[in-house]
Formats: sequence, C-alpha cells, structure tokens
Amino acid sequence: MLQLFYFLQFSTFLTISIAVERYLAVCKPHFHRDIKGTFLGSAWIHFTISAGVAGLINLPKWFETTSVEVKIIDSTKNASANNTLRWITKQVFKMTELRGNPDYIRYGMNFPRWIFNMIGPLILLSVFSVLTGVKLRNILIIAECFVNIE
Repeated sequence: MLQLFYFLQFSTFLTISIAVERYLAVCKPHFHRDIKGTFLGSAWIHFTISAGVAGLINLPKWFETTSVEVKIIDSTKNASANNTLRWITKQVFKMTELRGNPDYIRYGMNFPRWIFNMIGPLILLSVFSVLTGVKLRNILIIAECFVNIE
C-alpha cells in the first residue's frame, strides 16, 4: 500500500515539475535557455526532487505497521497441539498505536492526501496552464499583427 501512495505522489510531483518547465519555456524563454544546459535544467533533477518530496511525505507511513512473528499450528501434521513440531512461525504485520490515533488519521493521513494529492496539484497545474495559455495567446496576437502589417 505504501508503494501505491509513493508512486501516486511521485507522478503528481513529476507532472507539476514538467508543468513548471513548460511554463518557463513559454513565458520566460531566456531564463529557461540559460538554465537548460546547467545542473538545474537537467531531467534527472526533476526526477530526484519529485522522488524526494514524495518520500518525505510518505515517511510516516513506515511507522504505521510493525512486523510480528506469530506461532501457528501446522494442520498438515498429525500430532497433538502440545507437540512443538506442529508449531510454525509466520511473520505478519500489525497496526501500531499511531494508526489508531484519531489526530494522526486526521492530520497525518487525510490532510496531506488532500493537500499534496488533490488540492495543491490542481491549483498549481491550473495556474501554470492558465499562465502558459495567456502567454501563448499574446504571442499569437502579436504574430497576427505582424502578418497584417505586411
């Protein structure tokens, strides 16, 4: 389950990172050209930042469960329950007290999901899309003016 949340948030942050890069390419072309060949303009920096932020957000999830060894009776062997040969050890995962805490559920699970998976990306992607669209529209208007002059 942790992997699902991690990769959902990773892909969300990577999409936002690409939207920011496209915004810079359209609206600030000189700045984008200057940083494109540098450390900040390389593709792996987008990957690393997205993976790091997704990892930090999902860090508390590692403490929601714990590994416990449980002894169970092997029903395939015909012996009494007191016989130690019938008992096998199995590793299971149990919820910790953190997962049962209502404050953690509200502020550590639900609130970050709403902010980092839903509301934040929606706002950021909307803003960058609108700004990029406005700039492209202005470029088209200027281009039409030059065509009409000639």
